[in-house]
Amino acid sequence: MKTLVRLSVVLGALVAMASAAFAAGKAAYIPCGQVNDGSWSQAGYEAMLVAQKRIGLKFDHVESPAPADVENIGRDFARKGYNPIVFHCATFVKAARKIAVAFPKTSILLSTGTEPVPVNLAIYMPQHEYAFMGGVLAGLMTKSNVVGAVNSFKFPELNREIEGYKLGVRFVNPKAKILSTFINSWTDVGKAKTAAVAQLDLGADVIAGITDRAAIGAIKAAQERGAYSIGFYADLNHVAPDSVLTSIILYYTKMLADLVVTAAEGKMEGKVYHYTAADGYVGMAGYGGTAAKVPADVKARVKEINDMILAGKIELPFLPGEDDAYKVDLKSIVK
Repeated sequence: MKTLVRLSVVLGALVAMASAAFAAGKAAYIPCGQVNDGSWSQAGYEAMLVAQKRIGLKFDHVESPAPADVENIGRDFARKGYNPIVFHCATFVKAARKIAVAFPKTSILLSTGTEPVPVNLAIYMPQHEYAFMGGVLAGLMTKSNVVGAVNSFKFPELNREIEGYKLGVRFVNPKAKILSTFINSWTDVGKAKTAAVAQLDLGADVIAGITDRAAIGAIKAAQERGAYSIGFYADLNHVAPDSVLTSIILYYTKMLADLVVTAAEGKMEGKVYHYTAADGYVGMAGYGGTAAKVPADVKARVKEINDMILAGKIELPFLPGEDDAYKVDLKSIVK
């Protein structure tokens, strides 16, 4: 009953907007969380603002919708002529695909997904590449030979993140033990902290926060225990400058803005857009407050591996299955 009430409120709010607000060509943005979360949802929102500035594109958004409400929200936008519609959340995959099929003339942008892809659906997400580099740094920095990762949800589109991280750890430190916990939330800081504490109790001395705002909990747990952490999606050094080694950044503002403009101009293709580090869409933040704590040989090795990726000398596979990283022949990814 509460879900129905919430859905009616959300849809009612959309219907209440002036009809002029739904002119053809106006875009819609539907993120996981709030547009001021300092992470994933904010990066996407800022991308929409960039697109607005570049081509005068107007857009509306609905933030933090329940996954059960997303399909109806998307349909409402599509019926009213919004084009493109951006589903900026991995838990919105099924809803986005249904909207793409139901509204073939509407360009649908989806933050993650797998083949096959409808002709009007563009998927953007280089999950495996940036996660690999986080694993490389964790594997090189651990002294206990135990590293951890606090993740959001477990399904193929997101498994590639943790599997990429595991592969990176294995690439530089095959003997390291990797602990992984899924908290089933993007934003629950408390659950992330609890998960990280459990991993620290098992000997982990580097924790990766592979989720959105919730990652703050994992970072704080590591700081309080004298361990290191690695941020994901946005530069999170400011959360704990003395213990965040670096952050693995997706330059989503650039990535999504480019794709939104492409879609708005009618040039979007239905496919998976492979935005990569070599294309300038993925990278590592600096070492920040921990720069003096990272040994020179570790920095050199990280740079060497990153340069190999940029030069195409390391080719990283998509790993959608649980523990797929352990099935990869490490020599096979070096070209």
